[in-house]
Amino acid sequence: MKDTDTKMLVKLFNILREKILCEHCTGRLIGKTWPTLTYREKGLLLKAIIYAYSVNIGNPSENIVERKPCEICENIFDTINVDDLLEKVNAILEEYECDTFSTGVSIPKRIIEKEITVQKTLPSEMYVPLKRELNLLLRKVLLEKTGRKIDVNNPDIVFIFDVYRNEVNAIINPLYIYGRYRKYSRKLPQAIWFCPTCRGRGCSRCNWTGRKYPTAINELIGKPLMELCNAEDYKFHGSGREDVDVRMLGSGRPFIVELIKPKIRNIDLESAEKAINEQANGLIEVFGLRISSSAEVEKLKERAKMTGKVYGALIESRDPIDENKLERLEQIFHNTLIKQRTPTRVLHRRADKVRHKMVYIVKILPIDKKMFYATIYCQGGLYVKELITGDYGRTKPSFSKALNKSLKVIKLDVLGVERYT
Repeated sequence: MKDTDTKMLVKLFNILREKILCEHCTGRLIGKTWPTLTYREKGLLLKAIIYAYSVNIGNPSENIVERKPCEICENIFDTINVDDLLEKVNAILEEYECDTFSTGVSIPKRIIEKEITVQKTLPSEMYVPLKRELNLLLRKVLLEKTGRKIDVNNPDIVFIFDVYRNEVNAIINPLYIYGRYRKYSRKLPQAIWFCPTCRGRGCSRCNWTGRKYPTAINELIGKPLMELCNAEDYKFHGSGREDVDVRMLGSGRPFIVELIKPKIRNIDLESAEKAINEQANGLIEVFGLRISSSAEVEKLKERAKMTGKVYGALIESRDPIDENKLERLEQIFHNTLIKQRTPTRVLHRRADKVRHKMVYIVKILPIDKKMFYATIYCQGGLYVKELITGDYGRTKPSFSKALNKSLKVIKLDVLGVERYT
């Protein structure tokens, strides 16, 4: 026998001589050895080896073969009521639709403290915690009895078992639905806009609705999905946002709706699209609905900063513009870095700082001596109205400065949300 094996045998002998452990807790002392055996089988075998060793050295101890009362788990494997726990799981599954699950185990602090006193005497790579064995046991039961699949990364439901209290709690993970929307109204915010006078309480100015606008994009999309999935609530995640008076056309703006505690997960997404569009009464149109994930929400937010946007702007000058100067705009704003201080119109809700954004391409179509149409390809996050007007010199360069004219944006549309970088 190697010296290292002898030292480990002595450590295990000392633990089992001093403490009464059940077969399960004994087996977890060497949990990562003998991988084909269960923890209980490992414990039975280890107890026999250690007892034989104790007899051989002339120091036999009855503690080694005793199993009650276990000084770590308190013999939970004898008292755990798996059938009762399974019944409680099934009651949850009757209320919440679920295709995948994961499990977790909660154990009392006193048990954890007992376990630590034993665990710290052994190499960390050997010992397996009690939670892990209980988790494996319960996960196996649920796999066999519920017909659902295990998914440790993105489960529909996580069942948390408190085996010492015979309780089951469920964490109902959100359902994420991705799509794109087109917006056809110039009086529609992306999020609910409360009345600035009463701040949502209701007053004569807002006709006691508490709102500046009757509805919002997040509500038009989120509420029908919440109802279809019988969810408690929803969160709307958009890949950026357009101003209230700006239409969103072309390929539409990507979004993800996060449905909180949905009781129904398997819905017909084509029917959901139809329901949303019918209820929206032409204000918006959604398309391309599909199931998404929390990871994609993060990507959506991150990509919004780098994704290119295409805008169409109808612009009017106070004075006539020379057509040659208009043509020069295309050259001036070709792959141009814009230094943009927070616009005056949003200073009340945005930090006052300078942002750097790119304008890639500008295409100009003259309409008359004072009016022209501009198609602008730019980086996400650029304030396009201020690119045109200059915002009292806070945006440099600007169309207004380049033309030396006072400009006004008559209409602005988002024509596409794509990647141009």
